Amino acid sequence: MLKNKVLIITGLFPPASGPGAKRITQFVKYLVPLGWESIVLTHRYLFMGYDEKSLETIPNSTKIFRTFSLEPLVRKASSCSPRKGGRKLNYPVTGCLQRFVRLTKDLIGAPDTGMLWLPFAVLETFKIVGRGERFKIVFATGPAFSNFLIGLIIKWLFRKPLIVDFRDAWIENPEYRNDSKVKLFINKFYEKIVIRNARFAIANTEGVRKAFLRRYPKENPGKFVVIPNGFDREDLQQSEFSTVSLDKEKFNIVHTGSLGGPRSPKNFLVALKELIREESIDPNDVKLHLIGLLTTFEDGKTIDDYIEYLGLNDQVIKVGFVSRQEAMDYNRQADLLLLVIGVVPPKYLLTYGLSGKVYDYILSGKPIYAMAQKGGATYRLLSKYKIGVVADPSDIQDMKEKFLNLYRSWKNGHLIPNYTSKEIELFDIKNSSEKLMNLFECSLKKTNSFY
Repeated sequence: MLKNKVLIITGLFPPASGPGAKRITQFVKYLVPLGWESIVLTHRYLFMGYDEKSLETIPNSTKIFRTFSLEPLVRKASSCSPRKGGRKLNYPVTGCLQRFVRLTKDLIGAPDTGMLWLPFAVLETFKIVGRGERFKIVFATGPAFSNFLIGLIIKWLFRKPLIVDFRDAWIENPEYRNDSKVKLFINKFYEKIVIRNARFAIANTEGVRKAFLRRYPKENPGKFVVIPNGFDREDLQQSEFSTVSLDKEKFNIVHTGSLGGPRSPKNFLVALKELIREESIDPNDVKLHLIGLLTTFEDGKTIDDYIEYLGLNDQVIKVGFVSRQEAMDYNRQADLLLLVIGVVPPKYLLTYGLSGKVYDYILSGKPIYAMAQKGGATYRLLSKYKIGVVADPSDIQDMKEKFLNLYRSWKNGHLIPNYTSKEIELFDIKNSSEKLMNLFECSLKKTNSFY
């Protein structure tokens, strides 16, 4: 019987889908063989996709506590209960409550709407302890960054060490660069108090870790640790049972994951259209499959606007949300995997997040074509290990030339990945889980440095 228990605070957990859910689910899975049982504190709602199959990957020893939250007042949500089939919830907001919601969400909204879950999450912790669940570590993962504040309160109440897991930067996140000065001030205060009280702060990339070291020079440098995302080899085995079937006569380009905001495929679509117009590629050959959530881009346009304007209706297929198993099978059957990383101002390059799908792409063993800015986390990773072809997302000509080379290689039957399984072994999530377990052990020993 496992003796060590960790309380995990996350708003994303199966059957919720998305990269955040994937990372924490993998940790929960591989901490068990390392002697750690997870108690998951989450809520009952889905704000993205519903993937019931993902529940099958959760170890039987995992205790999951799902609470009520007021967050559906300000975000479209559905139930995450399999028995309810992920049904839509409609919570009307009127009068004074509507004005309050608008004020807190649009004017301040710091750090995020997860604050509407905070009181219910904290109260649920007393129930968890009352049921005899004695956790030794509090582990909060974000975004949502309100998870860190929940973890902080629980740390103070139950006097347990807190470890915070930054999947993305908080203060230096380019997606929040247009926030009000009031919100920025509040977020800086929140981040500072969380960092000061955490035993360890985990960064997803070295760039985020360096930003912490720069902003918090008085903290022990050993407090800041990099634990990257990774892949689970079992995901690829499960994908073999999916029903996905792509036309093998076509040049199948696959993009899995969300597109929206700064993550825009516009320039790639423009490059594709120009190559077709120049008759460099046969338009009947190309099929671009977009798998996942598609939202509005920073220019106010949607993917449909791009497709219609460029006349690419025959080349682009919007598949939408699918289960993780199906998404992995799309990767496995693709001829080329498209990786779209948003264009951000230079000062945000070091702290702009590294997409979790990079590791899924690597696991598939298929050629990768990435649109990534030089100097960013994705560019550095792919360049360091010589994985795939990286094009400048702001240079249409560069994108055209590199894509045309890949297309010609496919035409000639010579399109193969330029990396081997040996080179990518360190990206196995088992290694990251072991590193996380070591942080837990250091926290119990009251050691403030991992190194």
